Amino acid sequence: MVGTTLSHYRILEPLGSGGMGEVYLARDLRLERDVAIKVLPAGTLANPESRKWFRSEALALARLNHPNIAAVYDYDQDGERDFLVMELVPGHTLSDTIARGPLAERDVRRLGRQLADGLAAAHRQGVLHRDIKPGNLRITPEGRLKILDFGLAKLARTTESMTGTRTADVGQRIAGTLPYMAPEQLRGDAIDARADIYAAGAVLYEAACGKRAFPQETTTALIGAVLAQHPPPPRDIWPDVPTDLERVILKCLEKEPIRRYESAEELAADLKHGAARSAEARPVAAKVAKPRKTGSIKPLLIGGAVAAVILGIASVFVVQGLMSRRGAAGHHSLAVLPLANLSGDPGQEFFADGMTDELITRLAQVSTMRVISRSSVMQYKDARKPLRSIAKELGVGMVVEGSVAKVGSMVRISAQLVDASDDRNLWAQSYERTASNVILLESEIAKAIVANVAAELTPEEKERIASAREVNAKAHEDYLRGLYYVNQFSIEGFHKGITLFQQSIREDSSYAPPYAGLASAYCALSSVDRPATEAMPKARAAADQALALDPNLAAAYVPRAYVDAFYNFDWAQGERTFRRAIQLNPNEAVAHLFYGQLLMVIGRYDDASREVERARTLDPLSSYANAMAIWPLYLGKRFKEAGEAATRLAASDPKNASPHFVLGLSYSMAGDPKRGADEFHQAYALDPRPNYLAWVGWAKARQGDRAGATQVLNQLEDLSRATFVQPYNFAILYAALGQRDRCIAELQRGLEAHSEEQVEIRTSVAMDPVRPDPRFKEILRKMNLAS
Repeated sequence: MVGTTLSHYRILEPLGSGGMGEVYLARDLRLERDVAIKVLPAGTLANPESRKWFRSEALALARLNHPNIAAVYDYDQDGERDFLVMELVPGHTLSDTIARGPLAERDVRRLGRQLADGLAAAHRQGVLHRDIKPGNLRITPEGRLKILDFGLAKLARTTESMTGTRTADVGQRIAGTLPYMAPEQLRGDAIDARADIYAAGAVLYEAACGKRAFPQETTTALIGAVLAQHPPPPRDIWPDVPTDLERVILKCLEKEPIRRYESAEELAADLKHGAARSAEARPVAAKVAKPRKTGSIKPLLIGGAVAAVILGIASVFVVQGLMSRRGAAGHHSLAVLPLANLSGDPGQEFFADGMTDELITRLAQVSTMRVISRSSVMQYKDARKPLRSIAKELGVGMVVEGSVAKVGSMVRISAQLVDASDDRNLWAQSYERTASNVILLESEIAKAIVANVAAELTPEEKERIASAREVNAKAHEDYLRGLYYVNQFSIEGFHKGITLFQQSIREDSSYAPPYAGLASAYCALSSVDRPATEAMPKARAAADQALALDPNLAAAYVPRAYVDAFYNFDWAQGERTFRRAIQLNPNEAVAHLFYGQLLMVIGRYDDASREVERARTLDPLSSYANAMAIWPLYLGKRFKEAGEAATRLAASDPKNASPHFVLGLSYSMAGDPKRGADEFHQAYALDPRPNYLAWVGWAKARQGDRAGATQVLNQLEDLSRATFVQPYNFAILYAALGQRDRCIAELQRGLEAHSEEQVEIRTSVAMDPVRPDPRFKEILRKMNLAS
């Protein structure tokens, strides 16, 4: 129906399906405003009597006028089409919010009061809702709750009985709303306002606990529970629920209507008075979120305390309110949680993840913000943790959460910015665009978030944040699918990603991101699945093409810098390119991490440590980043600190092989080769890569077990017949076995193969036996590592 006109309403976009038909975004051509139109299926009102009755009921709904009720503007018909015209309510549904976990107490009370106020206004006019549920409650960007579809459940059922039609099987019809239906409603008894109060209680229970009062999956089991069982007390599910709020919720959910609240006004009053009592019971200090005492915040905290004495308690609220949103070094700290896929199609997960990636990337370009990287936030996908707990684990002051729905050619993203210190909603909005304009949608969201964070931007950052172009929808979708597979960090995933990036480029060769994706995937496969001499030139060519199309694409500078440094051994050029990537995207954890590795190779260990620590603050849950932090200590000969850090990481991240590798080196160098060998074995058991196996053999040789070392050498040779094994791994073993010529030959082969692991030869203890050899020094010179 998009593009058609019903009466004086032009249909613009589909919004979804409701209980009575399809819902569309439309333009009222007379009043020049956007509205929501619910179009009844053709033939629903098949006779004049049913149409007359429907109109009278619709007009009754239109008389409901309350700030917490979405208004019904009109009922009309155009030919055989009957339709309702309703208020278009921006924002997101309560079900979207609950999907992230239990709401804060204050939000449960606040939204509960608004729900009760709206119900009370309708009940006073004799109108029942009959279908209260989180999906019918919408939260506007200003934080106002709006009740949708008031009375339409009655319209649907009565229309059905008058026309003799049935829209669906009864089990199917009630499956979506069954958990919120009062027992008398299920039994088919006469109902009154207390049925809506029961449903409100079910909504409050779910909002407070993060799960339904009756979570049974099957229709039969759920009906039995609603009719005969009492729900678990909310405090048994979520201990943070206050006692008085639990009492309110359970009173709403009484089986017998007479035991519930008599009216919605009584429910609203109890929620309001309970909130007042709760606030009075709290000590004053608990009203103010305590800031994290890190970095430059500490002086501000002291200043805030002095100001409280001089200027009064109001200044404490101001200072601490600002600090609660800031992280280390006074930067605003932010995490974008994985956007929920509301498309109704699990096959669209890649799209939701891709939108999350792109929003993070856009926000990460702001130098005055610390934006947590994708690899850490994705660990919270489908997690049901409170936002405050997530923010604490990530070390941020603010959280962005939301949802994405892609239906046909339309994309809708709903997002909200939350102050994690007090679960306060700072901003919320919904955006809809066609798939070809999705980059514009991302830009608008990013600009709104930055504005509400009040982060300062340079003119260049403003330009990059605002940059947007229309994209080929198919090319963009293929690119996001490619990202989805590449982010699985498997050889199979990298190959699938490459295929999809190439497909995206065939769709639109002027679109830069898939070239950057290709470059990163080829870098990942280099020396693992294929020789560097095959993968790295392809990576460089793809990165160059991406930058020719978009010179400000930070994602392309990272693989290009990696090629410069770890393939071409041009450390100065690699450093310049990494610094350019970081300038364009200061929050790109991978850029800081690889730059840190470059600095380790050339011996600037303090600088390397700073870069790796920066990567850890941006990607705090990354096993790789946490492991890399040990290496500047070890290479800088701070062996005790390195050993202590490795021991801590091995305990906190038992599946991480890297700390065991460092411990293996530390024990071996401290004169305990047996313990060192045990740690190398542990590293290899956790991550059976050829490099760890080579060091197992090295440790055996250090213990005098030449037979064991030779056996490892044979294992590597067998492995090399099935996959690519870097020559440096053979060089390690030949050096340990005293076969200098064969070691040098392998190092020469590694030089010709541009072996990435070989960059460590300048500092590696394994190379000590051949270090005086002039041939070794010549290899160092050719790798630009002689000084």
